Amino acid sequence: MLRIAEHLLETTRATFQRERQPQLIQSAGKYFEQLTLGRYTRVEAVVGEQDLVVYEASGARKGVTALSRGTAEQLYLSMRFALIEEYSRNAEPMPVIMDDVLVNFDPERAQAAANVIADLSSRFQVLMLTCHPQTVNYFKNACSAQGRRKARSLRVIDLQDGSSQSEQLTLVG
Repeated sequence: MLRIAEHLLETTRATFQRERQPQLIQSAGKYFEQLTLGRYTRVEAVVGEQDLVVYEASGARKGVTALSRGTAEQLYLSMRFALIEEYSRNAEPMPVIMDDVLVNFDPERAQAAANVIADLSSRFQVLMLTCHPQTVNYFKNACSAQGRRKARSLRVIDLQDGSSQSEQLTLVG
């Protein structure tokens, strides 16, 4: 009888946890799915704890500590994007400033992140700081691909050797 009660309690808790996640966590899950190219499909806050778990497309569940450094950073970036959107629902949007957030991502996920950030820039002012030329290329690719759907603008300011050189790309779909 105790095992049946335990099973019912755990099933109810799992159902509640899956179906009653706050909007912030649901939004983070959508971003995380985009940043991980579909490898992870859901983020959940564990009921009664202060932990997050993520679910692979296969349904396997992982804690944050089981993720690689790059994947954990993608999760945190997803949470940040969700927080930015949540905050803007109740207040004037503020600029989003990021400093080399793509450095621990593999090339495919770095491009996916640049695509998500480019999309975010249609709703928020985004300032991305980097010293990596490849990061600039990821954003040029993102603006180019998304430029077919929406007007996009990317300004690259190169501060090498104390000089300031600026390149402006405006892409209109």
